[in-house]
Amino acid sequence: MKRINVVYVLILDESEEKILMVQNKNHDNWSMSGGAAKQP
Repeated sequence: MKRINVVYVLILDESEEKILMVQNKNHDNWSMSGGAAKQP
């Protein structure tokens, strides 16, 4: 199986006590922003 490195980021608005989430339409769920990371 080929290894794929991924990264995720947590974006927090402390004043509103909210975090940024992304809606995944293919799977009808929510997750943190992120994606595949290129190898140097």
